Amino acid sequence: LEKGTFYVRPHANLYSLSQFLKEAQMELLVYFERQFTVMSNLCLDRNSQCIEIIRMKYPYELLFAGVWSDAWNAPDIEESRLTIRAAFLNTIRTVYVDCEPHQPVAVINLTHNLHNINGELPCQPSRPSEDFTPLKANLLKYIQDNSFQCASADGKNRLTLAVLSLVRGLLHFGFYEEHELAALTGALVRMLDGRNDLVVANQPKVDDNRIRYKLDGNHISLYECKIMVINSLHQILVLRQMYCLNNLLLFFREYGAAPSGGKYPQAKAHGSRVVPWAKSTAPN
Repeated sequence: LEKGTFYVRPHANLYSLSQFLKEAQMELLVYFERQFTVMSNLCLDRNSQCIEIIRMKYPYELLFAGVWSDAWNAPDIEESRLTIRAAFLNTIRTVYVDCEPHQPVAVINLTHNLHNINGELPCQPSRPSEDFTPLKANLLKYIQDNSFQCASADGKNRLTLAVLSLVRGLLHFGFYEEHELAALTGALVRMLDGRNDLVVANQPKVDDNRIRYKLDGNHISLYECKIMVINSLHQILVLRQMYCLNNLLLFFREYGAAPSGGKYPQAKAHGSRVVPWAKSTAPN
């Protein structure tokens, strides 16, 4: 990585990622993709030794630059090359997201002690050393720009699945703030709506769904994307339930009857999770 540009050295020569994608033979491209796929799989189940070694070789900034390089915006890029980008995303997920000390957000707990409510969610995630804010913004833009899919575009669908899997991981470990969920929810719902999806590229508009189903085939990657969208939306519902319940309990404690002769502890402001209605004047 030099001045924000991702370089590859397959042999003695150094290539920018754009040159490498255009000039390298298919066998070398496949080897390059499988190399990152193997590294990603080695880090599954939080294999700490593999994660530590791969982090030294491939810092987060390097992988981020590889995923969002301008090389992927070239109009003549072949779809088969997109699997390399998907492998980069999967490596980020297993090496930098699904790793220690990050812990998953627990399923919502409906039993609370009002004395212990202090303005924080019951399970605050540990803050990562990497800044995931630009990553989340780019993931959201990708989902918004690719709200409809083509069933026969297997390479593009594998990339989309990697994007959705990373979003699901960030949700699972609590790295989305409350104010970020609305835009993400809308983008995921639009992607889930398959009425504008195509079976093949440049497909003419087909109004009869029976004809569409007849044209359709066994496109597993597309179905996996839809399943991952559903899983992400379910996780968003869990997070929003937690935010709503926590804010409701804070509201009740702020304006409800305090114990006789005592007060509940003062609620703490926690980033974007400050209770918006906790003002000095109680509602009627």
